[in-house]
Amino acid sequence: MNTMLFRTLMLFLAGYFAFHFFKGLFSGESPGPAVRGRKKSQPMDLKREDVEDAKFRDIEED
Repeated sequence: MNTMLFRTLMLFLAGYFAFHFFKGLFSGESPGPAVRGRKKSQPMDLKREDVEDAKFRDIEED
């Protein structure tokens, strides 16, 4: 009697995992990234005159 219960339980678990596997495989929905924390919506207090372009120089190779 115990082996029959064990086999039934294993069959149920295998079916459960197979169902969720195929459901995830064929659903086509991908979960979005989990975003935590508060949104920082304060604008930066910069003017066009405050921003400078970076100055680059070439590196001479030997």
